[in-house]
Amino acid sequence: MKPKIYNTLTIESEFLNPGFCIYLLEIINSSKKRLFYIGMTGDNYYPSARSAFYRMAGHLEKKKGSTQNQFHKALKDVSANDTLLENSFSDKDGIYLKDVIFKMHQFKVEGFKSWEYGDGFNREYMSKLAANELDESKHYQVYRNSYNEVLDLERALISHFKDNLVNKDVRSKHETDHQKFEEMKIEIQGLIDSNTQ
Repeated sequence: MKPKIYNTLTIESEFLNPGFCIYLLEIINSSKKRLFYIGMTGDNYYPSARSAFYRMAGHLEKKKGSTQNQFHKALKDVSANDTLLENSFSDKDGIYLKDVIFKMHQFKVEGFKSWEYGDGFNREYMSKLAANELDESKHYQVYRNSYNEVLDLERALISHFKDNLVNKDVRSKHETDHQKFEEMKIEIQGLIDSNTQ
């Protein structure tokens, strides 16, 4: 059989648009072993929420000092102790992912509005913004409130599915009354329970 010399990546536009979302990352290796990770978009400090695709790319960053590649670090930890995974996730010879399928499931969460104020997020501007010293500080507080709601939802989902995830930062018990929690819980459970395609 002739080896495949190219690959194709198809990305839906929703994965490229900025906004809040909860996502479920899924990796399936050649042994049909499946791993899951739950995360979110949105920044803890800057009033921005990068696209889901941008966030996924950050998760696969290999630099040791990176603060955005939690999924990469989790895969390394899990694969070090699992013979079914050690050939799929390796840093030997620069190979990281081998013979795997990578899926991202996105669940949009309302509340994000693109920042229309100021002309950049430099340190001085952000300091004044956070200290309520600017007219647009009230809009920053709206962003922070929306971000915290999404963070609350993410933590509750991670807590609920902790036995199925490779997430490292798992809180013992986190509950939420976010209106989307039950709906997302059912959808994510269905994805985790579904047979590998």
